[in-house]
Amino acid sequence: MLNSIAAWAVLAATLVQGAFTSLKSFSVHLDARDSSLETRDVELDTRVSDLEKRDIESRDNHVVRNGFADFERFNTNTTSITEIGYYGGLQWKGFVAIDATRGPITAIRPQSPTNFAAYGALNSTMGRAISISAQFEGSKTLDFSISSFYFGCAGASTGVPAGCKVAITGYNPEGNPIAYQLNYFTPKAGLKNNMQLVQLSNDFKDLGFVIFKSTYVGNNT
Repeated sequence: MLNSIAAWAVLAATLVQGAFTSLKSFSVHLDARDSSLETRDVELDTRVSDLEKRDIESRDNHVVRNGFADFERFNTNTTSITEIGYYGGLQWKGFVAIDATRGPITAIRPQSPTNFAAYGALNSTMGRAISISAQFEGSKTLDFSISSFYFGCAGASTGVPAGCKVAITGYNPEGNPIAYQLNYFTPKAGLKNNMQLVQLSNDFKDLGFVIFKSTYVGNNT
């Protein structure tokens, strides 16, 4: 059993004319199960080249076995927007790492020291589903669970906290939907807001991947 606990913040997108074009944010507790002792991995070790073995071992060193995945190891001092990708034994698709103290998003305070993961207008050109997955080439994670997360939202044009709703759908390793929950962020007055905690149902376990979808609530643009 591999325990992987991640704290993250996601700046969620809003749906405008059929395209995600805004910003929002979360923090999650993940529990991932290591599949290194599974038969398929034993067989894999006998087939892959030395180079592939080294790559898998290198990836395994980045698995967050205990504590928080706070995204602090990512370089957020550049102007370029880069997808997080592999992190904590899982693949983070459509997410970018942002420093909350420097911008471009400062309206939501992260649960981690300074960095959080974000999606929305910043990376809408990536054209990818926003997801966290254990299913990718070289993965050593059989499945994972999510018990809770923190999140918040900010307007793409105004940059201030904004009301939103974020839907999270969980799928088993076979690709069948097994969990769904709709969550609302209701900001308080002010230019900065803390993230809000969401407790997920017990259905969010033994997951192959989860997908996030979001939209603004109210008169936000």
